[in-house]
Amino acid sequence: LSLQNYTIKTVFFPNFDKISNPDVRLKDLEKIKLEDLINRKIQINTSIIEPKIINKSIVVTGAGGSIGSELVKQILDMKPKCLILIDHNEYNLYTISKFVENNLNIYFQKTYTYLTSVTNYNKIKKIFEQHKPDLVYHAAAYKHVPLAEKNINEYFNNNVIGTINLVNLSLDYNVKNFTFISTDKAVRPTNIMGATKRFAEIYIQSISEFYKT
Repeated sequence: LSLQNYTIKTVFFPNFDKISNPDVRLKDLEKIKLEDLINRKIQINTSIIEPKIINKSIVVTGAGGSIGSELVKQILDMKPKCLILIDHNEYNLYTISKFVENNLNIYFQKTYTYLTSVTNYNKIKKIFEQHKPDLVYHAAAYKHVPLAEKNINEYFNNNVIGTINLVNLSLDYNVKNFTFISTDKAVRPTNIMGATKRFAEIYIQSISEFYKT
């Protein structure tokens, strides 16, 4: 039974000390948010990550998306030399670029924004040629399962070909570290979206193994 079908407000039940306070009214009680129901209190060990990011040029693809934007915010606190933000969604790219602009610190030198798709090989190549990035965080992907079933070509092109473009260009321009953001649906893919992400994982793993030998 979903309470969404009814005009019922859901709030946290306060502890006894709070509820016994005569000054506390019902409208003062905190509403429940989705984040409150998910245990995501993750401690990030920045002492390991920060030395790899400080004073480095970093590409983030899908920079305006839910995962990409969070990556940008975390990276920004670790004193990069510059951030190269790539996204094909105008509004998302504008939003994250304004966040970066409003949260600059004394160590941060420059941010670059590119409104383009990872499938645009020539454009991505020009970006890599200009900035010679040290690290790449690849979060750009189509991720909605039902849409993928109806738009197979587009999902394959974006999630697979786009990833291949970035991996190959990272090799060409001597990127020191490439981080691919995948999904749990790629573990045993039963849908198109998961299959495209698994395909991309296999490609990256094969390239990694090849360059180890």
